[in-house]
Order: sequence, then structure tokens, then C-alpha cells
Amino acid sequence: MCGRRRSSAGSAVRDAPEKSNVNRRYRSEGLDTAKVDAFLAAHAQEHAGEPLCLLLGDSAPHVVWEPNRDYDPAALPIPPNMVDTPKTRAALANYYQDITTADRHLGEVMESLKKHGFDQNTVLIYTTDQGPEWPRCKWTCYDAGLRVPFIVRWPGVVKAGVTTGAMISFADITPLFVDLAGGKSIPGLDGRSFKDVLLGQAARHDEFIYGSHTGDGEMNVFPQRCVRDERWKLILNLIPTNQWTTHFTKVMDIPGSHGDVYATWLEKAKSDAPTAKFIEALEHHPRWELYDTEDDPYELNNLAPQPGNAARLAAMKAKLSEWLSQQGDKEALEAMP
Repeated sequence: MCGRRRSSAGSAVRDAPEKSNVNRRYRSEGLDTAKVDAFLAAHAQEHAGEPLCLLLGDSAPHVVWEPNRDYDPAALPIPPNMVDTPKTRAALANYYQDITTADRHLGEVMESLKKHGFDQNTVLIYTTDQGPEWPRCKWTCYDAGLRVPFIVRWPGVVKAGVTTGAMISFADITPLFVDLAGGKSIPGLDGRSFKDVLLGQAARHDEFIYGSHTGDGEMNVFPQRCVRDERWKLILNLIPTNQWTTHFTKVMDIPGSHGDVYATWLEKAKSDAPTAKFIEALEHHPRWELYDTEDDPYELNNLAPQPGNAARLAAMKAKLSEWLSQQGDKEALEAMP
């Protein structure tokens, strides 16, 4: 985590100015790292030797995405959960630009930690709240919406450059912080500490990960619940009779993104059969969806109807029902046939 993260756009990056002022709508410009630096300087001077817990939030990447400066839209690889149109490419370049700004902010914070003497005795965790604001991502229970980066830097304790296949959930974060601070475990919490994973003493943590999406009652009325193990994902659609919509399909007043982009998908679907098939699957869902995330990481091939998966489907339904009961999720339980 010491260095900059590489963009998934790869060779699409091009030389450009580092930063420009942007007039935002719906959000601020992002994390003010100068204020972070001033805070760390004051803490080092006024509270030398005292422990510090600092939580920093950055609004990037979030719409309205920053206008592209660094990426060549024509060179961007388009993942299979998007429709390749010029406006898709332009919006994706803006999204990557916003990620680049967030990456710069992270680097500036790390420089401040080093400058003020906090870099060697501090657990630094970088993560995000959800996946990107694209269809089948944010506002869903698909992996592209639930999986997020989670990077830990702890010099001398966590081995650098190591990855793990252990599954964790945000419910595990509070128990982890309590554990790292030397506190006692708190009864009744849903999660549990994964400190042993960070220390390299365990290769596994949660056997199952659960997810819940309810919607906002206006743009997105398509609630889902899910359970996932290391390979298989089961999704329950509570109201499958609803046509899937979201901010991406309904917000029309943001040039270059959201509905402006989705309109080009719908237009392409009129003359392109694969796009038409994708849009149909995007907007209409069955009650149950089962995915092999190893062979189908974008979760585009629903295996729930296949007779050969009946036993697996039943077992995962039972796990999901158990969790929904534990959570008191009556709406989801009533939706289970």
C-alpha cells in the first residue's frame, strides 16, 4: 500500500496535467489533505505519544465524476457488464479520473503520516463503501456492488505485498478495531475480529458472506438479499415482477453519465442482438439467481434453473433463510417461496 495503485485502464493512461478545478454538483471536491496534514502536525506536537484513531472519508469516486484528463477513452477495456458505446467510454474515463484523484489524496495522506512520524507505528486501512455507480454494481447484491478494495499497511507486523483469499465483511471491522486496541470482545456483535488473518496466522475467516440491498423507494425499487461462499453466490429478488431501474437509468440531467449513457445502451439494443439480450437480463430478474463466481465473475449466467444445481440451491437457500431469521428480516423471509 506504500505506492500508488495501478489503474485498471492500463495502457489507456496518457500524460496530462495533475489537477484542475471542477465545479461539482451533488458533492464536494473531495478530501482536503491540507487539513489532514495540519491535524497530524498538531497531534504530534500537542499529544506526543498518545494513540490516535483517525477516520478519513473522500467523496471521490462519486458522481458527478471528474472530467477526464488522463485517459484515452478509445483505449479503455470495456467489461462484459457494460455496453460499449462512445458515451460509455467517455463516462468510464471520467470515473477512472475520479479514482485517480482519490489515489492522489491517499498518497498525500501517507506522506503526511511519514512527515509527522506516524507511518511506522500506525495501522493504515484503505477501503470503500460499495462498488461503482454502474448497472449491476452499486444498489445491488452482485459482486461488483458488494466487493470492495481492502488494503492494510502495518509496518513490521503485516507482511507487505501479500494477498489473502479470506472473506471478511464490514460487520467484522468494529471487532477488529477493538482487538487491535487491546480491548475485550463485545457480546452481541454480528462480526468478529480477523486479526489472525492480518498476522498471517489464518488463511480463512468467514465461511459465508451475506448482503442486503433494499433501495431508495423512488429510483430503485428492486430489493435483494444474498449469501456467498468462496465460490457460489445466491441472490433472492424480493419483487422480481418489478422492472429493474436505478439512478443510472433514471437520472437524465447529468451530461455524460447515468441516463445519458443508458440511453445509448437502449438504442444499441434495437439493432444488436447481444446487447438486447443483456438489457433484457439487466431489467428483468427471476426470484432466484445462482452464480459460479469463479467461472462467471460478472454473474451473467444464472445457474439456478439447472436441475444439476438443485442440491446446492437448496443448501444455500437454507443458509440465507437462517441469516434472514437471525436478522429479523420478515420482508425477505416472506419473499422466499
